[in-house]
Amino acid sequence: MSKVSRLVIVLSTIFISAIFANHSWASNHGHMGHGVAQLHQKEVKKPIEILWPKNNDVVNAKEIEVKIKVADELKDKLSHIHVYLNGKRLDHASLKEDALLLWDLKEGENKVELVLAEGKSHDEQSAGKLIKDSVTFKVKTK
Repeated sequence: MSKVSRLVIVLSTIFISAIFANHSWASNHGHMGHGVAQLHQKEVKKPIEILWPKNNDVVNAKEIEVKIKVADELKDKLSHIHVYLNGKRLDHASLKEDALLLWDLKEGENKVELVLAEGKSHDEQSAGKLIKDSVTFKVKTK
């Protein structure tokens, strides 16, 4: 192996190590969450919105597709959505989704809440503020 090849390998290794070290330091010192903080500097009119169902809608099924919209400028800054049904966290969804499947809805009133979250920490707070939307609707199958 030539000296030039060895030098390229050594420099590549150092460069990649520096990137991982910087990422690790940023994660451990709370600097990965700047995406949401920057959003508050430039307010987004509707960061996340539940398009359907609307408040007080009546649906005739115990399984529905909730139609959603996430502001385009948030899709690169945040990582996912936390989905809550009647106060219980179900799962998380991709920011790229435009519909979420909810099943086992109870007869009567149900509340779905979507909260934007960041990275592996699943942090929902930014400057003490949640970025969310929620609707309350009724299920009537009988």
